[in-house]
Amino acid sequence: MNYYVTLFDKKYLPHGLALYNSMCKFCLPFKLIILCVDDLTFNTLKALDLKHIQLLKLSDLENQNLKKIKKKRTHVEYCWTLTPFSILFAFEFNPKINQITYIDSDIFFLKNPKKIFDELNKNKKEILITRHGFAKEYDQSHISGEFCVQFIPVKREALDIIDEWKKKCLKWCYNRAEDGKFGDQKYLELWPKKYHKRVHICENDKWFLAPWNAIRFNYYDGIIWHFHAAKIFTDKNFKLVGLKCIGYKIPQIVKNNVYKKYFMKIKNSISILEKMNIKINNNYHPNIKDLLV
Repeated sequence: MNYYVTLFDKKYLPHGLALYNSMCKFCLPFKLIILCVDDLTFNTLKALDLKHIQLLKLSDLENQNLKKIKKKRTHVEYCWTLTPFSILFAFEFNPKINQITYIDSDIFFLKNPKKIFDELNKNKKEILITRHGFAKEYDQSHISGEFCVQFIPVKREALDIIDEWKKKCLKWCYNRAEDGKFGDQKYLELWPKKYHKRVHICENDKWFLAPWNAIRFNYYDGIIWHFHAAKIFTDKNFKLVGLKCIGYKIPQIVKNNVYKKYFMKIKNSISILEKMNIKINNNYHPNIKDLLV
């Protein structure tokens, strides 16, 4: 049994359901623990009663420090702040868990992730982190960092590292580059230096694909795809009419074999939510150019 944890709010319900669908195909047996950022997300997922999901309600877990921080940060910044908390909450929720993997809610599994876990165990480390693997045309490592908070397996004995990360995020976690920091992400750059005997850098960047490296790697080598900047367009009837990946060139073969499949899963997710009278608000105007599908 592999345990995973993610977090999202009502706007990311379609993404979360698409993620779950991909996990049912490639990750069995698994449990996905979801930190529901708002009560609507919790209630919706509880009503769906999905077999491999366990739910945590943020409103039941927020302490005074988090409530205080929440007032001072944007919603996105607050969600980033919650990343290390989600890992800690999950371990606390189930004391029998020895390892859990944090995953972003906008990733999608293309294959079974066993190779990733095998690499971590082979190297006898406690945490695995992944590089962005930027194509040189899109290298933003000076801003967003060498490593990506997208897929982080964590063993229980590494909770001190996650707790330290939590404290740093409480102190500073903003959507800007400042003094070598950016959101929750650039803190990871300290780990291989400070905890070189405990933290493993994945040796296979090609397993972790995203728009920023879509022109660098062959899509069929990917184990996960990170659908960063893929936005939902809906009309008044909640019909999904397109996805756009902002700022990156996506090869047509990737559009056909990766994005269109994800598109259909998102569309199916919205259909499920529509039947539950869950409204998915427009994120962008549907006439925007260069829609992928």
